[in-house]
Amino acid sequence: CGDYNEASTFLDLLTSNNGNNDSKYANPEYDALLAQAKTAANTQPLYTQAEEMLARDLPIIPIYFYTNTFLLSPQIKGWPVNNVQQNWYGKDLYITAN
Repeated sequence: CGDYNEASTFLDLLTSNNGNNDSKYANPEYDALLAQAKTAANTQPLYTQAEEMLARDLPIIPIYFYTNTFLLSPQIKGWPVNNVQQNWYGKDLYITAN
């Protein structure tokens, strides 16, 4: 699964030789795009092409994605709002005065 907030952690799952490619999707053009992205200075255009390819080929149909809901006081700061795995650590949190 994608384990941090970077596109390749999700996109790599569908490369031909990935052991987690349960769909058995195999597309040499897709594999080449992701290989090129590993050394590219600007990965975004390559990831966009790869995502468009997946949208066209539909090797998987994601039905849902796990979500978590949190109630958080506005006084709590340091909460990781863009954390894909929803991990948080008390050492990063602090309380501010009203």
